[in-house]
Amino acid sequence: MFDLYTHATPNGYKVSIALEELGYVYSVHPIYLSKGQQFEAAVREKNPNAKIPILVDRERDVTIYESQAILLYLAQRSGQLFPDQSEPASYWDGMQKLFFASASIGPMFGQRMHFSFLAPETVPYGIRRYEAEGDRLMEVCDSMLSGREYFLGEQYSIVDIAVYGWIKIAVAAGYTLAETPNLLAWFDRVDARRAVRKGLEVPARMDPSRLPRRKAA
Repeated sequence: MFDLYTHATPNGYKVSIALEELGYVYSVHPIYLSKGQQFEAAVREKNPNAKIPILVDRERDVTIYESQAILLYLAQRSGQLFPDQSEPASYWDGMQKLFFASASIGPMFGQRMHFSFLAPETVPYGIRRYEAEGDRLMEVCDSMLSGREYFLGEQYSIVDIAVYGWIKIAVAAGYTLAETPNLLAWFDRVDARRAVRKGLEVPARMDPSRLPRRKAA
């Protein structure tokens, strides 16, 4: 039913986890970023920005890129994992948190990983800026989860899926959640889900041992 073009990244895992949660049948097409396969013409035909993930819904002849757009598509297609628009307060609570994940969590955590682990040279300002912003955003998430099992309350949703991958790679890279107990409890809860564990195997499990040594500012 679906074709998933993906790689072992937080954004890629969002879609494989959502597909597993919903029980959809899908074929996996690994795109190896280190080999530059995302820039091949066949990929750019599906996403002009040459990024993963990309989802093709063969049944409806729909191709979607941008991980948050894919999550919304799957939620609306299935009628699951997100509040219905007939419940405006819950719906817009979900939308604002989904946009928060897209505008803040992904970009800032991505920059933190880049400057602290992957940059070819040490840039102290970049390290300090994104380490501090990463810590601040984890505190924001902790506040959002106060008194809640999930970001939308008792309902597990695509918001949790959107945030989870970035927290997962942060934990794998050695960052601690000890000072954000609500976030820690949430992470353990989501991390234990069977569909999440299966989604992390698509196309391959993240290997933190392959990360370079963390840089100091």
